[in-house]
Amino acid sequence: MRTSSSVPRGQIWLDGGADGVNKGSGVSRPAAVVGQGQVAVGLGLRQSYNGNGVAANIASGILDATSAGILLYTGLVELMAHEIILNPRMMKSSTGKLTYVFGCMMLGSGLMALLGRWA
Repeated sequence: MRTSSSVPRGQIWLDGGADGVNKGSGVSRPAAVVGQGQVAVGLGLRQSYNGNGVAANIASGILDATSAGILLYTGLVELMAHEIILNPRMMKSSTGKLTYVFGCMMLGSGLMALLGRWA
């Protein structure tokens, strides 16, 4: 156990207890309350919700398309950052080679989108 003299001046020591978890967490408690509220809303709507309705299908399609777009965007940004922007060999390469690499990335992302549409 730390004493108050070992804590730097101007800082406070939050004892985590035996399990080492900070009892004063400002993120976990609101998340736990919101999660329980979402469960309650779901239980309340389960009788009136029609999963095969037009509105439910449209909402599901919009959410699926949004998540697929975010995944494609994230994958492309990560690939460009690591393989092109941070790679010293690619930074010194010609414009033609960079155009070829970008074209291959766009072709790959298009094929992945086609695969997602097919599946």
